[in-house]
Formats: sequence, structure tokens, C-alpha cells
Amino acid sequence: MLSDWENKKCDWATNATVYKYISGDSVRFYRTAYMQKFINELMEKKELSVGIDYYALMYVCKDMIPVKIIQERGAELSQGKVFVYTVTLEDTLMYWREQ
Repeated sequence: MLSDWENKKCDWATNATVYKYISGDSVRFYRTAYMQKFINELMEKKELSVGIDYYALMYVCKDMIPVKIIQERGAELSQGKVFVYTVTLEDTLMYWREQ
């Protein structure tokens, strides 16, 4: 199954390979293995966009997506839907806002 990344723009994506295949743009992987890189970039820029698809439900993204988003969007994510969020940093807290 390919998630619906068409017309989605983001800095980081849970499924960067499919994002690049559909959009032709490069994006960084939003995965547990790259969490420190994400935090460093967020500290520098204060705001990043994150695209999430069904990979948000898998172990490779464990603890990377707020539980509330998984609870609210899990069924849609499992059916191939993609959501893009703006993530901002205020002090030491990350805030997620759906675009």
C-alpha cells in the first residue's frame, strides 16, 4: 500500500521513500533513529513540518508521534491517509498543530 502523499509538503516524513517517489522532493526520515537530528534542527529553526502515514503506527516511529494523534488518526493512517503537522518548540515543549 502506498500512502497518499500527493500534494503534501513537509520537512520530515515517516515514509520519506514514498514521499520522494510521489513528490520528487527529498525529505528527512522522521524515525526513532533520527530523533536527535530532528531535535537539533527543531532547536535551530523553531518550527518544522512533519508528514505522517501508517509508518507512525510502527516500531520505527515508536514514541515519536504524540499518543493523542495516534488515538485520533490511527484508523485513517492505517488506511493510507497522510497528515502533515507543524511542530514548534517553546522552551522544552514540542507542540503539534495539524496543517
